[in-house]
Amino acid sequence: MKQKNRLWLSLMAFFYAMLLSATISLANNDVQEIVNFLQSEIKPSGLLLPADVTIVNGFKPGTGTAVGEVYQVHGTALVYHQCAKEAYKATEGMKLYNDDTLITRAKSRLNVSMYDKSVMTLAGQSKLKINRSIYDSQNDTRDTELELAFGQVSSIVQKVNSSPNYRIKTPTAIASVRGTVFTVRTNGTKSVALTGSNSKLSWQSRSTGKSVTVKPNSISWVQVGENPGKPQNVGAEKSSKIFSKIAPELNEIKIVAGEVSSEEGEKKGEVEDEEEGEVEDEKEGEVEGEEEGDVPEPTDPVTEPIVPVMPTPPPVTPNFVPASSDTL
Repeated sequence: MKQKNRLWLSLMAFFYAMLLSATISLANNDVQEIVNFLQSEIKPSGLLLPADVTIVNGFKPGTGTAVGEVYQVHGTALVYHQCAKEAYKATEGMKLYNDDTLITRAKSRLNVSMYDKSVMTLAGQSKLKINRSIYDSQNDTRDTELELAFGQVSSIVQKVNSSPNYRIKTPTAIASVRGTVFTVRTNGTKSVALTGSNSKLSWQSRSTGKSVTVKPNSISWVQVGENPGKPQNVGAEKSSKIFSKIAPELNEIKIVAGEVSSEEGEKKGEVEDEEEGEVEDEKEGEVEGEEEGDVPEPTDPVTEPIVPVMPTPPPVTPNFVPASSDTL
């Protein structure tokens, strides 16, 4: 009888070990699948540039005060203003305005320096709208919201004197940060976020309002209609390699002072110590029915992340090393 019990216990231990091994293998495969998704340039099913928008030569400034500028273009990228029927090929130094939409063609990259103490790289076949970017230089506060309809954007966001104040919305998720190195990719039904070293963000499902904290060198995802996936740590080495592949010049983009991006700001191209315009107290980006503590106005915000030092004007230096060549 005792021998049978021992045999039974041995068999149970064997099957448990096999089940545990299979579960770990499945989890690793799931993470690798998400990493592959993050690094792959996805072809959109439809047109990123509206059919009624025509590409023209030259450039006409948008309305209001510029909020950033094109730092560098690899391949072809387009910019068009809100309600405009004309798009312009992005060129170095081109000014960007609130409500502008940025589009990249296949195997292209667009590097942008914003006036809110952030920089970003838009990967190939991506579409991003600057919903708003407001920076108060006197109080060193920021209110920025970007909307990534498709593709991928990687950002270095310097911390300023306010709670989580930099948001990237996708069709399924909202990333909210105070100061972080991170990247977000979406295909419209699934969105993935990855943080760099010494970085973290709040990652919220737009469908359920549930949010999680994505800690350094970790990845999470949101499928349409679902809660965020449990963040998985991919390690500093893999995180660095991913950033080097998808945004090799990100740490070379300089913070440009440019114009103070108030809504009723200064004349185009000037930097003056004048009072900034009042900002309407709207809550764009909030998910209906979200509770206190959820993004984008969390009461339990992503606090005190250690961010890369990003002086002005020297180049920013996050904790990853860019690839030595163009790998996209």
